[in-house]
Order: sequence, then structure tokens, then C-alpha cells
Amino acid sequence: MAQARTRRARRGPRLGSRLASRPAVGAGGRVAGPTVLASALFALECSLYSAVTPLLPHYVAAYHLSKAAAGVLAASYSVGFLAGAPLGGWLASRDIRGTVVAGLALFAASAVLFGLAQGALSLDLTRAAQGIAGGIIWGGGLLWLIAGTLPARRGSALGFAFGASTAGTLLGPVLGTVAVSTGSVVVFGVIGAVASALALSVGRLHAPPAHVALARIGPAAASRQPALLMSGSVMAAVGVTLGAIGVLVPLRLTSEGASGVAVGVTFLLAAALAALVAPLAGVVTDRRGPLVPVRRALITVSAGLVGLAFAEHSTLVALLTVVCVAGAAGGCIGPCVVLGTTASERFGVSLAATVAMLNLAFASGESAGAIAGPRLSEASGELATLLALACLVGLVAVATSAAVRGGLAVALGDGGASAQSKRLRSAPACDLGIRDASSLAPFPHDQAS
Repeated sequence: MAQARTRRARRGPRLGSRLASRPAVGAGGRVAGPTVLASALFALECSLYSAVTPLLPHYVAAYHLSKAAAGVLAASYSVGFLAGAPLGGWLASRDIRGTVVAGLALFAASAVLFGLAQGALSLDLTRAAQGIAGGIIWGGGLLWLIAGTLPARRGSALGFAFGASTAGTLLGPVLGTVAVSTGSVVVFGVIGAVASALALSVGRLHAPPAHVALARIGPAAASRQPALLMSGSVMAAVGVTLGAIGVLVPLRLTSEGASGVAVGVTFLLAAALAALVAPLAGVVTDRRGPLVPVRRALITVSAGLVGLAFAEHSTLVALLTVVCVAGAAGGCIGPCVVLGTTASERFGVSLAATVAMLNLAFASGESAGAIAGPRLSEASGELATLLALACLVGLVAVATSAAVRGGLAVALGDGGASAQSKRLRSAPACDLGIRDASSLAPFPHDQAS
């Protein structure tokens, strides 16, 4: 008997014990696959978000909207997301699965109502409701993915999920183009039906426990952590860029004689490239840290915006749009989430609050870009607007480069001189994109290992 116990101890825990330790388990004890689930949620949400892009010129013509009114319609989703992001984070800190199911239910209803809407006001309101639902879905789905994934694999998992989200963005313009040709009732009705079916499926899964959202420090202390500030700033800059481009480019291409199909193809290619870039950025994040791919993507986007400002031919405008959207959406968002969530875990900040903050930063930037971009374009011209946007992205890229060089301050959030004197090499420098691991003190989970 003693020998049998010794053999079992050498072999390690039984299979059932190892399976029980996994973070996300589906009905019947099977692994739910947080990455697959989050990918499906994000792809669906992004498909509805981007479906309006080729429809925007149609709504402008049908309801005689000005450029500013078109910006309001484009920004309605982001404004709703702005309200849904903190709500989703708050709900997910109590019940992750219930949050996702509630978001999907609202998402389905608002999609159907948007397809039936007639007039600018009803379109704006139903679009805002979709944004609220999207914020709730991202709050629950992103926390589900982060809590159910090991930190060392988080970059790749997020890269895969954000690649799926850009695949959804890839599908959205196709759906919008079909809606231009056949009518929006059927297209948005199908989206609502898919969301309802997904809600029923999610209701049968077991989510990670909500205690992952507990915080050990207050929001005031969290707001002083440079890594969190950096991730929020990048997310806001990316949101401003995508919000402004999403309104200015379709209207510019249409004014130069491009059809709604051509506009849809432009953003289709942009989403396809972003879907390829996002997983690669995730792999680089796991190996070299999140700041490296973020810095490269921001430099690329800034250069692309300068080119877009001076481009005269519609084909060149379309190509530069593909570069800017792919760099911003594919190269920045996933690594930023890794940066923010890694810092939040190390500094004792609520994961749910961090996810809500990142969603809020992106939605705020996107709303500002979609509303202020067209207004600034009407007042000062599109050249000045795009150059100002390029300067904003360039400044964030400079700040990111400085953060890589001064890795100690970003990692610890303070001077860190005593930590540097310890010369401990056990901390994973790639977690926050720092080149010299010798300057980092071990964090609590590093000490435990």
C-alpha cells in the first residue's frame, strides 16, 4: 500500500484533479475554451460594428445627413460602448457568464431594431443600444478570456481573439454591402438570430469565478501606475484614429466617385490584414513584451496618416487606409490589453476594472475621433485633421519608446532604486517589454514560483 502511494505521488495528481484545476470548464466537465468563446463573441460584435461603414453613404443620401450628422451616426455606437464598458466591467466582477448572456440578449434585440429603423434619430438610438451591448459583451468576454488563460500564454490568446475580432470586422462590410443591395431588415435580423443562439450556448458553460475581479489597491493608486496609464493612452489614441478614419475615408472615397462596394472592399482588406497582424503581434508580445509591437505599429500608423493626408488618388487613399487600420487594430489593441492586465495583476488592481478602463479608453477615443474628426475637417480641412492625428499617434509612439528605454519605471510605477539594487534576474522581463531583467524585483507570483 505504501509503495502504491509512493508511485502515485511520483506520477503527480490524477487526471480528474488536473482537469478540475483548469480555469474554464464547459458543461459535462469538458474544457470550454476561453479563447474560442471570446473569439466568437468579439467576431460577432465587430461584424455588427463595421457593417455600417458601407451603409453610411446610403444613409447620408437617404436622410440628407450632413457630414457632422453622419459623424454622430458613426459615433453613436462608440458613445453607447462608452456607457456599456464600465457597466460590463461592474457586472462581470459579480457574474461573468450572466454578463455575457445579458450583453448578447441586448445585442440581438438592438440589431433587429436597427434593421427596422427609419430616420436619423431611430438609427442613432438603436446604434447606441448596440454599443451598450457591445461594451457589456467585451467586459464579460475579455475578463473570461484573461481569467481563463495563463499569463505566459495571454499574448497569444489575446492575439488570436483579436484576430477573430478583426475577422468579424472583415465580415461586417460584406454584410453592410449586402444590406445596401437587399435591404437591412434581413441582414440585421440574421445577426440578431446568431446572437440569440450564442447566448443560449454561453448559458450552458461554466465561467471562471468572479473573485478574479477583487482589488488590493484603490483606483486612485491604480491611476498612478505608469503601465496602466500607458496602456490606456495607447488605446485612446487607437480609438481616435479608427473613429476618425471610419468617417472621413468613406465620405472622401464617395466624394471622389467610389461606390459603396468600393468602400466596403477597402475596409474588408484592412480588416483582413489586421486579422493577420493581430496573432503575430500576440506572439511577439509573449516573446519580447507588449511595448515592442505597440511601438512599431504606432510608428507605422503615424507614417500612414501623413501619407493619407497628402494622397490625391482614391486608390492610394484606400491602400493607406488599409495600412493605418491594420496597424492600429491589429498591432496595438492586443498588446495593450496584455500590458494593462499584467500590470493590474502585479499591482493588485481589479482585472474587471482594468478591462473596463481599457474598453472605456478605446470607446472614448473612438467617439471623439468620429465626432471631432468630421467637425475639424469642415472647419480646418482634411489635410490639417489628418496631420494632427498623425502628430497625436507619433507622440504616443515616442512615449512608448521612452517606456521601453526606462523599463524600470514602467514596471514598478515608482523610482524603484531599492528593487534595482537587488539585481534579481528571476522576474520575466518580457511581461512588460523590458530589455534588462536584472532591474526588476520579483512580484508576488514570481516569488511563489
